[in-house]
Amino acid sequence: MTRVILPYDVLLDEVAGWRPLDEELRNVSLESGRVTLQTRQSLNPEFTEPNGTFGGATVPRGVTIHGNDIYIVNAGADRSEILRWRPCCGPAYPIPTIGGIGSGPRQLRAPSGLTINVRNDLVIADSDNRRLLIFTLPELALRRIIGPLYSSDEEPWRPVDVAAGPHGSLWVADNANHRIWRLDRQGTPSHYYAGPLPEGFTPLRLAVDRYGRAIVLAEAHDETGDHAPRLVVMLDRHGQSFAEVAYLDQEVEVEPETGETLRHLLSPSRLKLSGDTVLLESADPRRPHAEPHTTDLTIDDSGRLQLPDQTSGPYLIHRPPIATFETEGIFRIQPLDSNRVANQWHRVVLEMEAPERTSVRVFSFTSEVPRPDLEAVHPTNPEQGPVNLLAQPPRLGPWQAAPANADEWLIQSPPGRFLYLALVFKGSGDDTPSVSSIYIYRQRESSLRYLPALYQADETSRHLLDRLLSLFDTIYGEIETEIEDFPRHLDVAGAPADFLPWLATWFDLNLKQDWTTQQSREFLRNIVELYQWRGTVHGLRRTLQLHSKLSDPMPQIIEHYRASQEPVEDSEAWTAATGAMDSWLGLSPNDDAPHHFSVVVPGYAIEHPDKRAATRQMIDAVKPAHAHYTLRPVYSGVRLGSSRTRGTIIGVDSLLGSHTGWQLPGEHEQEGILGTRTVLPSSPVHGSAGIRLGSTRLSGIPWRQNRTHSNGEEPKETLL
Repeated sequence: MTRVILPYDVLLDEVAGWRPLDEELRNVSLESGRVTLQTRQSLNPEFTEPNGTFGGATVPRGVTIHGNDIYIVNAGADRSEILRWRPCCGPAYPIPTIGGIGSGPRQLRAPSGLTINVRNDLVIADSDNRRLLIFTLPELALRRIIGPLYSSDEEPWRPVDVAAGPHGSLWVADNANHRIWRLDRQGTPSHYYAGPLPEGFTPLRLAVDRYGRAIVLAEAHDETGDHAPRLVVMLDRHGQSFAEVAYLDQEVEVEPETGETLRHLLSPSRLKLSGDTVLLESADPRRPHAEPHTTDLTIDDSGRLQLPDQTSGPYLIHRPPIATFETEGIFRIQPLDSNRVANQWHRVVLEMEAPERTSVRVFSFTSEVPRPDLEAVHPTNPEQGPVNLLAQPPRLGPWQAAPANADEWLIQSPPGRFLYLALVFKGSGDDTPSVSSIYIYRQRESSLRYLPALYQADETSRHLLDRLLSLFDTIYGEIETEIEDFPRHLDVAGAPADFLPWLATWFDLNLKQDWTTQQSREFLRNIVELYQWRGTVHGLRRTLQLHSKLSDPMPQIIEHYRASQEPVEDSEAWTAATGAMDSWLGLSPNDDAPHHFSVVVPGYAIEHPDKRAATRQMIDAVKPAHAHYTLRPVYSGVRLGSSRTRGTIIGVDSLLGSHTGWQLPGEHEQEGILGTRTVLPSSPVHGSAGIRLGSTRLSGIPWRQNRTHSNGEEPKETLL
């Protein structure tokens, strides 16, 4: 992108305004905040699009949402299961109590449709078993099995989709009898609901609006695939067909007339796409602008839901069709007034994108007076006819043209008070160029003014020299702007994102490639403090906390030389404690303790080789050059109970230490070194008072303070 030289005189963009000259833009659009070619068709997808998601207005078949949980059918030749994704719990995973190919109460055969009913139950259309399974949420207890049901010709139904509607009713799409069923709150089919579909069509997808009207996507019997004939049928609350529709924005004629479209009748989907990633929008009405949750679900090139095990799901999420753009358009800007007679306008700079087979071209025209007749015949040669900048080649008249896709251009029009600019867009039809900003410099002041008058005597030579010197003036201007603009690069909060990695190298540190811009700025905000503490335990701990997103008490830095300093008192206990520590760290007795330390981090922080390599690289950058270290991961062990889960009781079913066998303390054991012969009982053991918490120190560091109880006795101390 061209570097913008400061100061400029006029800025045109979404914020400053585009100042279009024409009231009706000619085949261009400003809807995206940029100037682009207009689309030939509406971006609203057809209601009968082949993906079967009602044009993206509802979630796809086999996907439903309960709170912030997404439930997905994952069925194939070797599996029949229901996946659940929760924001708190990582990737989507199969529900263990539901699934498996079979006909058991919790087994499935080719499940297809999912919905949540009025009681917040999960309803599954178990197609090949010809039934509905209803499970409570969140416990997933089996509440009811509905089916198989039979129509008048004794053909058992085959539910392929299910939808919940008002009054606790369920609507079921029957693929075997080519009809729609309505079940009441008790699961009993209504005898007054007809539910037929047009002859020769079978249901694929089902939705119900707030009035109890069924919206059905149906496909012809004799053809399958994306190109099979499809139509959308609407059934009233009695199951009678009253409309066939084709577009989301087509009005539906109902009695009384409401002027509603299909987009209004359907509940909007809470799933959305960000590139190829599926996002889950917040359903909390109190947080309408809350950031959506990012899922591990993606969309492949065909629009299929990509499941976490890298298999394509059987159900499709809508992907908007490729927009078709106009092949040419023109955007004209209101005349710019320099307030100077015979002003020599300088240059135009564009921030633009021009994909392959597209182009943007700038045209300029200057005048001493406003010219509302720009499209009239040539001012000096009427025989040339009207000006047409879209012609090939363009019929310019008084206009001057820049080269195609030139993001900066020296204005070639003669001096004049008013400047008219026009941008001509050319495209291939499947893509469009775009312009996001236009910078205009009002007055040309080149280095020519510093040369003797001799160089300006001849008009032709003066014009050529003026253009030539403008090239060097532009280069010098860019350098001066970069120098003047450099201080903002030193502000971590406002520096450009691509400058942050280089800024970190000033302190001999590297940013992680998977960090967001905000994480990089947070790390650099503390970089001066980290540099001051470089080579110390505090500096290493703080650096690793910022680098690996750890919090106290992690990481732990263990300096081996401290353990080798034997205290004067209780040397036997100290030797046992330091020996246990060396054994735990896996160190030999001949270890270089004065220059060796260990870094203890949670296992998840270095579980992957790239994470381990990045952590080692960061430690090497901030540790003392002469020291060497051991990187030791630790993993969670015994949980000592919680308010929700069953825990352990120290002294009953858990011991603190490496005991050779399971053995509770005997009567003769009173106290000792924690981890060898002392337990913390939950209730007094016969013959043993146990160790009182508060007078027991769980540490390998000597107790150096002289503390006594109120009775004058020294507290008993236990070493780890």
